[in-house]
Amino acid sequence: MVNPNQAHTITTTATGYPTDSRTINPSTTTVYISLAGTSSIPANISTTYTEGISYTIAPVNEYLANQTAYDFQFNITAGTYTITNFGFVLYNSTNDIVGSDSDTTSGGLASVNLNVQNNTRITMIAYWTSNNTNNTVSYTWIILNSADTDYSLLHFGTRLKTYIGSGMFGLTTGFGLNLFILIIILITTGIASYKYGISSPRLISWIALILVAIFELGLGLIQMGSGKIPLTAWAGLVVLAIEIKEWTT
Repeated sequence: MVNPNQAHTITTTATGYPTDSRTINPSTTTVYISLAGTSSIPANISTTYTEGISYTIAPVNEYLANQTAYDFQFNITAGTYTITNFGFVLYNSTNDIVGSDSDTTSGGLASVNLNVQNNTRITMIAYWTSNNTNNTVSYTWIILNSADTDYSLLHFGTRLKTYIGSGMFGLTTGFGLNLFILIIILITTGIASYKYGISSPRLISWIALILVAIFELGLGLIQMGSGKIPLTAWAGLVVLAIEIKEWTT
């Protein structure tokens, strides 16, 4: 009798045949092992070499600030099969290699400290080998330009606040100003999504939330009125609802 809820290693030998050793998670009362070949293996025999393997990638934030150093890490734990090597390679927005790290232990941590400078994105291609089978996974971070330069969002918002405060657009407060800012947020979100190829509703909602927070809490250009719930809170609820939907589907 074997427990069907855990992996078992079975070694089979026979005269005139090579020794067969494999790990299985039996889902039926009978397990078939063929020493003549592997062209037809029953479905209840495990051939997935990622079985039991777990890994984490850092930084956990999807958006990073430019001109900032981060610890890019790939932490992997071996599962059913032993890991013979693992690591990762970092590519910048022009697909140049900007960092890498690797190890030959059965799991562990690979790490690189990298300043993202003014790249628009950083992509990690992580890999590991188990049972002579190569496996890869990728992750991409979006780099946001938050510096106070002539083309930055912060510089634009500060200048816009100055122009509005002087009455240049004829909008100094109230519904008209809020509508004007919301139009700017929608246009900016659309441009950012198009420029960086973002199609996920989850990521787009986060961009909109950040912009609302900047214009309302940072620059004070969105004015909901005394005693009313801030627009940032409403935007946060929308993001929360999308996050819940993503995790439950």
